[in-house]
Amino acid sequence: MQLDSINLFVQDLERSRQFYQQLGFSFDQPPKQGGLVGYNSQIKLGLYELAWLTQLFGMLPPSTGNALIWAIAVDDLDYTYQQLLSSGIESLQAPAVMPWGQRVAFLRDPDGNLVELFAQCPTRLA
Repeated sequence: MQLDSINLFVQDLERSRQFYQQLGFSFDQPPKQGGLVGYNSQIKLGLYELAWLTQLFGMLPPSTGNALIWAIAVDDLDYTYQQLLSSGIESLQAPAVMPWGQRVAFLRDPDGNLVELFAQCPTRLA
């Protein structure tokens, strides 16, 4: 298992981009689908508008603070997902192919943090 990226849900995408650029992250692509991705050495950072929480999970954005998703690549998504469910971890979404082409499951860690488990799809969606 390996950590793939850190994804933050932010109130002001441009303000957050500027802040993380000051910390050494580069954002080479313009924002798309309500977010953008930056890199600093080996760290991938996704910044997404708070509205994505509602689109993904039907939940309202928090009134203070930001939500965080740890995106973790796993070799066997179904096995890992079932193992976590059997240990009492809360599922938000069972494994499914997402519009961006990855097979993903969403869960909460024991402290309530959002966790995205994913496996690459063998072929990209058209």
